[in-house]
Amino acid sequence: MTATAPFFSIITATCNAAETLPILLASLSEQHCRDFELVVQDARSSDGTLALLERASGIPAIELLSERDSGIYDAWNRAVARARGQWLLFLGSDDRLSDADVLGKTAEMLRQVAAGICFAAGSVRMLDARGQCRLQSTPVLDGGPERMRHIAPAAFPGLFIRKELATANPFDTDLRISADYDFLCRTWADEKAITLPYMVAVMLEGGISSRPENQFAAAWENARVAARHFSGVWTPRRARMLCKAGLVSSAFRLLGPDRGATLLDTLRRWRGLPPCWKRDAS
Repeated sequence: MTATAPFFSIITATCNAAETLPILLASLSEQHCRDFELVVQDARSSDGTLALLERASGIPAIELLSERDSGIYDAWNRAVARARGQWLLFLGSDDRLSDADVLGKTAEMLRQVAAGICFAAGSVRMLDARGQCRLQSTPVLDGGPERMRHIAPAAFPGLFIRKELATANPFDTDLRISADYDFLCRTWADEKAITLPYMVAVMLEGGISSRPENQFAAAWENARVAARHFSGVWTPRRARMLCKAGLVSSAFRLLGPDRGATLLDTLRRWRGLPPCWKRDAS
């Protein structure tokens, strides 16, 4: 007899994530809503990740497959193919849901939406290594193509996506950083989305796209993706964004995190702006 499909599939890709994975597992185990599965696509971890998942308790179902992949977006595609839930949420192995009611509140809302709704977007908070808020992303669902040309309407860890949409539109595995943005450029429409009026996820700074030293690589790949889908991408505004990202990446790569942050905050002060790079800045 086939088990009833869950309402949610939480998807995560792991590769030697034993140090951070307990954050995600604890967050999921405390959810009051139990109508979900955790789908893990592991890249043949050797550090105890698999043992952690095999011992995990408090999660209704864990679907684990460990095999070689070509990167996170290939892993996500493989996990989507195995997922049984109606709605998907993609979380990093060091992310967590913001509180124990996130899935319950979201399920209540999604069970009432029209069939044409494919996205439900909530806020996401990013913390630095000391647990301090680095930034908070709030979804903007009425920006249309003009906004999408420059930035995604919502942070991906806060975005619930209908399974059918993700299945029909796999992530582009030729992209290293921006395949989630590319996915939204191909599939998003403001009228297909609803806002969740609460925070969905908390993530730690340190992912490939959020590291300061990778800001230029991320901005450049985002620009190339935008140019695939929209006209008028190569504007003075885009040039300023790339120059700023290049300055940040260069400062951190050449000077290191501490001196790079000091330099960038000094430049901000010269412009009359508050510091934001130095972790102990007030």
